[in-house]
Amino acid sequence: MVVLTDTCDAPQERIGIYKIFTVKNVKSYTNDTNFNSWIIDTFDETTDENMHMYFIIDTLFDRAFSHWVFECAVYLDLFLLLREKYPNIKLHLKNKRTFKLLFCRLFGIKEEDIVYTLESSNISIFPSPISFMNNTNLPEEYVEQLRVFFLRFNEYKSKVVSPVTLIMPRQSKENYYGNDRSYKTDTIGESIKSTPYEYFHTDTVTDLKDQINKVSSANTIIITDGSPLLVNGMFAQNARFMVIDVSQTVDQSTFQQKMRQILKNIRELNNVSYEYYNTVDDLRNYLLDKHK
Repeated sequence: MVVLTDTCDAPQERIGIYKIFTVKNVKSYTNDTNFNSWIIDTFDETTDENMHMYFIIDTLFDRAFSHWVFECAVYLDLFLLLREKYPNIKLHLKNKRTFKLLFCRLFGIKEEDIVYTLESSNISIFPSPISFMNNTNLPEEYVEQLRVFFLRFNEYKSKVVSPVTLIMPRQSKENYYGNDRSYKTDTIGESIKSTPYEYFHTDTVTDLKDQINKVSSANTIIITDGSPLLVNGMFAQNARFMVIDVSQTVDQSTFQQKMRQILKNIRELNNVSYEYYNTVDDLRNYLLDKHK
């Protein structure tokens, strides 16, 4: 077994703002409950001269949308840098998910660049394990990596501001089983009849550029807390978010420094404000009173 932490003595290399570790013949990998290491099992030494190269990013909660975005997708640019050096390298993911493919496509990573199994004879590259949201530390390296990640989406943002209020119901596709929630937001539009509004269902998105363009064009966005706020907040610009529920980012950011940093980036890099409402009814009552 191989254990990699940010401060371990294993051979390491820097590529731009990223630290990487290289391990031979990786069989499987996971993370420990301190969320500060890669725990890696390896195959026995092989004599196969046909060595496969992999870049590995998927963390313990890779099926949870915002965890994958801010812990794993933050390293997609690193994969592009590695591919310049190793043209045959593949991106290894634990499983196939639509949201993963959407981000990969945006970064120019095709499905043929992605694999879901590990050949026994391999050289595998891991980013330093500093991105786990459940770890309470906030390394300066991750702060910079997160900043670069946020700015990466600016080129796809809309140059036109829409007067339409964008209502983004919580979606059901590929929701993480441990954190699935539902909100009855289908009547919110009736509360703002005097204002143009549009419902935007991200489950129907097939190109992430379309979502970034739509979100970044809106100056008022009604959204649910958690992953929808965090990810779409990264896509927004000069906007006001009206957020339903306070049980996710408000509570979690009290002890998760990375969550606080993501919210700070949304405010400061994207000039986005956000206000919270406990329930859909609380928001609906506020809107009804405002639009009398």
